[in-house]
Amino acid sequence: KADECLSRQLNKLEMDEQMSVLTIACQERLIVNFGKFGAFAVLVALVCVQAGFVYWGANRVNDYAQHSRLASDILSELLDLSANKQRLRVWASQQLMNADASPEVRDRLLDSMKRGAARLQQLAQRDIVLWNEISARDGVPIPPEVNALPSMTDLLGDNLVAVEKRLVALQPLPRDADFAGVWQELNDVFDKARGRDLRELLYGAIDRQRAAVPLARAATERGLDRLRAQAFGMAAVTL
Repeated sequence: KADECLSRQLNKLEMDEQMSVLTIACQERLIVNFGKFGAFAVLVALVCVQAGFVYWGANRVNDYAQHSRLASDILSELLDLSANKQRLRVWASQQLMNADASPEVRDRLLDSMKRGAARLQQLAQRDIVLWNEISARDGVPIPPEVNALPSMTDLLGDNLVAVEKRLVALQPLPRDADFAGVWQELNDVFDKARGRDLRELLYGAIDRQRAAVPLARAATERGLDRLRAQAFGMAAVTL
């Protein structure tokens, strides 16, 4: 009986020892798994932060790219309007001199200028909206010419109405007519709107847009460089 009792005790000790070993192994595995889970959670957090930076940077670059395109499009429309107005002046001089000025040419130029003025108005409004977003996000001031352009396009619309009315009524001058006086009156119609010198406003807008185009492209390039640097930096941290 003593041997049997001793055997039972030994078996129990052996089982307790095995249970202890199993418990320690489970604890170690839990610690390892928890460590892996923690590392994975940190990795996920870093990836999310990286994605956030990239998303923010991409939106920023996209805004500056849009601004660059708008600046180029606005400049193109301004140049087209200026060129077509000069062509209308040539048509008017031919009409005054009875030099076979075609009404179809006049109407085509006027229609082209009307469409260009409408596109310019739309571009100007889009530029204001975009600059408001850039200013709110980056804390940069909105250039004065951005808000001035819609007012100039309104004046241009009024001017086109006056120019069309005058050119439709324009007739060839007799030989003894005061050509210089009539031509001066025509120039006032071409260049004035609500008492303001539209030619000066138009040329000023062209000069400002010529200066804005390379600046907008440079801002886009800086944004792309910054975005690439952020992406590489976050990738290095993640790895």
